[in-house]
Amino acid sequence: MKDTDGGSTNMEFLCLGYLDEAEWDNKSKEEQAEIMRICTEYDSEGPNLEIQRIVGASPEAVFEHFTCADKLERWWGPRSGKTDWTTPSVEMTPETGGHFRTCIRSPEGQDYWARGNVIEVEKPGRLVFTHQWEENQGSHPEVKRIRITLSPFGPQTRVRMRIDGYTSDESRDSEVEGWHQCLDRLVNHVQKTDDEAILRSLVAEWSRHVAAKDSDSMMKHYHPDVILYDAIPPYKTVGREAVKQAWDQCFPCLPEVCGSEHRDLEFRVSGDLAVVNGLHRFRPEPEEHPCGGSYLRLTVVFQRTQGAWKVIHEHISQPFNPMNEKVWNIKNPDVLDMPDYAACGPNLEVPQ
Repeated sequence: MKDTDGGSTNMEFLCLGYLDEAEWDNKSKEEQAEIMRICTEYDSEGPNLEIQRIVGASPEAVFEHFTCADKLERWWGPRSGKTDWTTPSVEMTPETGGHFRTCIRSPEGQDYWARGNVIEVEKPGRLVFTHQWEENQGSHPEVKRIRITLSPFGPQTRVRMRIDGYTSDESRDSEVEGWHQCLDRLVNHVQKTDDEAILRSLVAEWSRHVAAKDSDSMMKHYHPDVILYDAIPPYKTVGREAVKQAWDQCFPCLPEVCGSEHRDLEFRVSGDLAVVNGLHRFRPEPEEHPCGGSYLRLTVVFQRTQGAWKVIHEHISQPFNPMNEKVWNIKNPDVLDMPDYAACGPNLEVPQ
């Protein structure tokens, strides 16, 4: 890089992370801002890499996935086969002049550290930073400049990534697959995060309809061919209409005021399938009503059909005590209590 007088400067070295930090800290804010402005005009004449992806979230949300350490660590890094690399350490100051340092870990446990400087931040549309593998890390030691541009694409975001600073085609080509995998992981992670939020809202909506004893609204997100394994006979109920009838038969057994509560819900999303498991409990008034005597175990399988999540399978159960063949109530989910199995054996007599 040349200055306006034609002389050589060290601005390029600052942009690429070589300038001593003490020298940088001694500069005024105005000097730092001007240096960073010059840095943004630097473009490598060597090989570069450009990648685009469409991410299913707003630019504001996607920007946070690049600039918040707790979000970045969930998707940053490549894959080995079907196994994602992990990111055990992320340090980022998302402001002009800030620092950037990450550690990505291979499935075999090998750590790779990289560092850089944040050159430009324009929320929520632009982020520019440098990236250099630390000593003896990565395949090539050169310092790259990574430019991220985010723009609206309907309700989604178009992500453009440009990487400059490669010293050879070989160097660039060695990283092409890894950077593509990295952005693929961003797309998948944001999709899963969005899907979980949608599924949580569907479960909460279902719970409100249960409390209102509104079976029609409860069935809104059920597939026509849903299969229910209920906690009470029959052991299997097939079809949305049959499940609705089962609830209509249940509601008269509940008190007039009866809330619905979930806890310990876990969500697992893979493509167009999702599994939700946890506990459900009725909250009757008065509390002494028998319907509220125990939590019920709940597993729900959702399938995305024509863009909407639908329940295709539901399983509700309670454990039983094999020592007396009676239902084992789950009164306190924080305690994994169980009966005394000491008398269990081939000669065990079960009360009739």
